[in-house]
Amino acid sequence: MMDIRQKLDEEKLYRLLYAIVSSGIGVFALGKYLGILEVAAPQMAVLVVTLLSLSLLDQMPRKGKALVLAALVILIGVFTFLVGMRQVGLFLRTYVDWCLGGHVEQEEWRAAYRLMQTAVVSASAYCLEIMVEKIPILRTVLACSTAFILAFCLFWKVDLTKAGVAFSLFFLLLSSLEFLQVRWGKRRGGSLRGQIVWLSPFLLLYLAALLFAPAPDKPFDWQFAKNLYTKAVEAFRTVSWNLSFGQGDDDFAYGGFSDSGWLGGIVGPNEREVLELSASNSLLTNVYLVGSISDSFDGRQWTQEAQGNEEDRFLDALETLYAVERLDGDYVRDYLRDTELTIQYDWIRTDYLFTPQKAIRVTSPDLTLDWDFEAGNLRSSKRIPKGTRLKVRYYQMNQGSGLLERLLAEAGKEEVREDAALWEEANRIFSLDGGAPFSLEDLEEHRKAVYEDYGKEVALSPQVEEYLAEVVGDAQTEVQKLEALEAALCSYPYAADPGPLPDQVQDESAFLDYFLLTKREGYCTHFATSFVLLARALGIPARYVQGFCVPMGQEKE
Repeated sequence: MMDIRQKLDEEKLYRLLYAIVSSGIGVFALGKYLGILEVAAPQMAVLVVTLLSLSLLDQMPRKGKALVLAALVILIGVFTFLVGMRQVGLFLRTYVDWCLGGHVEQEEWRAAYRLMQTAVVSASAYCLEIMVEKIPILRTVLACSTAFILAFCLFWKVDLTKAGVAFSLFFLLLSSLEFLQVRWGKRRGGSLRGQIVWLSPFLLLYLAALLFAPAPDKPFDWQFAKNLYTKAVEAFRTVSWNLSFGQGDDDFAYGGFSDSGWLGGIVGPNEREVLELSASNSLLTNVYLVGSISDSFDGRQWTQEAQGNEEDRFLDALETLYAVERLDGDYVRDYLRDTELTIQYDWIRTDYLFTPQKAIRVTSPDLTLDWDFEAGNLRSSKRIPKGTRLKVRYYQMNQGSGLLERLLAEAGKEEVREDAALWEEANRIFSLDGGAPFSLEDLEEHRKAVYEDYGKEVALSPQVEEYLAEVVGDAQTEVQKLEALEAALCSYPYAADPGPLPDQVQDESAFLDYFLLTKREGYCTHFATSFVLLARALGIPARYVQGFCVPMGQEKE
């Protein structure tokens, strides 16, 4: 009896096997990017017929191939004559336009386009396999690329069809087996490709199991992998810290602060003390430590475009003192309390100087920091070493007593003329508290810059305009509008992993549409971004700030 292996061309079966797998990846995994939105029976029939036809043609002698190709040309000519040259040309031209993403008026041809595309993908896969056999290194490149794309889609939550994933994993399995066979170098009989062919029935059972096995409704969250990643990064940063600063500590944790203004990714709790705070008197109100300030948002990232003024941080505190002097000069200390705050840097690596709102003066008792203002941000010329202390004089505002609300209400009234005498009195008190004096011209420039830098117009869609009008309601003053806006955003649920922003989010308006009307959940950066943009849409200057908050009554955070 003739050996069955002699009846089969193992080389051609090997090529057909890989071509089938590559076609499956092209049609199922990449189909939606190639216009093959639905893979139904017609597409499968075209795929099978195309691959089998090419395989049979591949096994023919040269004369047989020439005859088949000649017959094919004659059939195409007859078909063109019957249908009409103009109609065939129109179909091919519109097919090319459709492939390039153009608009196609012949809706009835879309099904034919998808069949044509399936045939092209299948033929391309077969030709690609011929090229890979001549250049074996391409197999490794394709396998690594496939693994990378699968991992990318997994961690960035890009949707892939079940069949596309199954064919991709099958391709990786085939490539791995072939690699192991080559590295092992032990083959009892037959060629390497022949062994792959005779293993294929068992591998196809694996493919069938992948295709028909039930899939869970909810995606796996990979929490254990996220935890391992976090621990690995912490360990790496510990070593980096020790190498850089010679510290003996054996652990490191994320600080919860980043100068990056990107929206997206995952956030998690951090139990480490990144900063240690102590005050000259009780901290009765929340301490908001300002780190980085941004003024421009492109739909996905905050950046700081304005250069800012190195006096802005301190001039803001003096302006607040001036407003209190104008409202109730006899009881200034009922509104503002001069406080000295010591901030020690622990488990955080940054070159940003964190200062509370209404800062008066910044010094360091440990060393002379070479720091300066960079685009409105206080930054050191190098990363601030662990253990460094900053001393900041600032004004605690008497929140919650009703006095601050009165101050804000008065500030929202019709603008009054500046009072030079009161300004000088405010400057006197400010100087006694450790601040440098400023002129009324400085104040005017500061106010002008606030509106120019943080009062940029925001374009809203009609749906968000309607949402904002409903939120604001009957609010009269700017403070009331901001409070209504805060209450509305607080009604949205917090989500540590809301997922990446869709590709269509490329500007402020698209972000607000997505977050407020579609996603309706997120974490701090999403809420802060929405608040800033909506406040600007109301004509109220607002900026995006990253930093830390020390809750009321606590001296450490």
